[in-house]
Amino acid sequence: MMSNEDGFPIALGVIRDVEAPTYDAAVNQQIEEVKAQKHYHNFMEMLETNDIWEVKE
Repeated sequence: MMSNEDGFPIALGVIRDVEAPTYDAAVNQQIEEVKAQKHYHNFMEMLETNDIWEVKE
């Protein structure tokens, strides 16, 4: 049984320190990489380019 005197569970296992990027850091890095590849950085700059499309029914 995994509990102490108070009835709470006792955590058993291995705690390890791993050097790896966090999910948040990885997502932000991907966003910055995509931004660097674009020729425009805001909506008005996008409208001034030919990189637009029209949706037709």
